[in-house]
Amino acid sequence: MPELRTLPGLKNSLTLLITLLITFVSIGATAAETIKIHEPWIRQGPPNAQVFAGYLTIENSSPMPRILHSLTATGFKREEVHQTIKMNGMNHMKHHKSLMIPPHTWVTFAPGSYHLMLIGTAKPLKVGDLIPLSLGFDDGQKITVDVPVMKKGISMNHGSMNHGSMNNGSMNHGSMNHGTMNHGM
Repeated sequence: MPELRTLPGLKNSLTLLITLLITFVSIGATAAETIKIHEPWIRQGPPNAQVFAGYLTIENSSPMPRILHSLTATGFKREEVHQTIKMNGMNHMKHHKSLMIPPHTWVTFAPGSYHLMLIGTAKPLKVGDLIPLSLGFDDGQKITVDVPVMKKGISMNHGSMNHGSMNNGSMNHGSMNHGTMNHGM
């Protein structure tokens, strides 16, 4: 039986190739877990409304900033990221073509702040409907979540809210002052 020989350096090249493949697969798996979407919802509008506001929280657990660069909501003609800015006592909407999510941070889209504008619906939305929403990020990650249509209009007063039963183990409120917070609801 003939003796099999390896070419010089082939064994090292093969080992390097396998190591690189494992590294890239590991990096891809890690990247896929760096962005998470929490508590998405769309505010119910009047019966013939063509524009709806959507809210959610984006968590970036990566050590790198991530950029939200695309949105797609099933059943809508256009989707945009807006920010409510108060100038001279008036609220103005600022359109963002992309939005940076800083490393190890949560960015909350809420009434009176960042929000999604969902424009040109094909059919009326009602409470309980689920709208598939896809968010695309600069690292190639694409997340699709089913966003419920909800009726919300209750003003939130954190000054008198009892947080006692909440699990705040991983929540970081930083320097937030809940007594003066205005959620704009």
